[in-house]
Order: sequence, then C-alpha cells, then structure tokens
Amino acid sequence: MRRLRISSAALAILSILSQSPSLTTHAFPFPLHFNTGLVSRDCKPCGFYKQECCTASQTCTTNANNQAICIDSTSVEKPRAAEGQWETFTTIFVRTDLVTVTSVGSRFIAA
Repeated sequence: MRRLRISSAALAILSILSQSPSLTTHAFPFPLHFNTGLVSRDCKPCGFYKQECCTASQTCTTNANNQAICIDSTSVEKPRAAEGQWETFTTIFVRTDLVTVTSVGSRFIAA
C-alpha cells in the first residue's frame, strides 16, 4: 500500500493558513452594501418574464408585435366575445423506429 506524503512546504503553507484569521471576501465587482442605489419596484409586473412594470392605474396588455406594454386603464376596451369556436385535435402516429408520438393541440376557427 502506498502512503501519501505531504511536502514540508505544503505543511508550512497549511499551518500559516490555519493560524490566520478567517479571510473575508466581498462581492465582485461591488461590495454587498452597494444596493443602496437600487429603486424599489412598487408596481404590477407585466410580461412573460415580468420585465415591464405597470403602475396601479395601468393595465398590462400586448401590442401588435405581441410585446407586453402598460396602458392606462381608462383607455382599455372591454373585451368582446370572439366570433368562432375552438377545435381540439389529437394526432397519433408511429415512426419507423417503433416510437409512438402523440400530438395534442387546439386551433381557433373563425365564424
């Protein structure tokens, strides 16, 4: 059986490190108390990742590009019932390597 040998230099370094007071580290690149410059977000989060910030008098909606935006609640139209209906479908097929694939979905059919 082979024995593990530690060099005298390694032992000296370990003894110095064990004698020194605990090392303190700081968050890089800023110290932990740096968050005093952050502004609180008193808002209603809006959007998929909640990156938009709406005020209490605003409503979250999407524009023509499907981007989340905040608009004044007074300018929001009441939603109208969509004319048409939803159709659900299920597709099942077997691939050549004998893997069964099931696909489920729905689509809107306008009236």
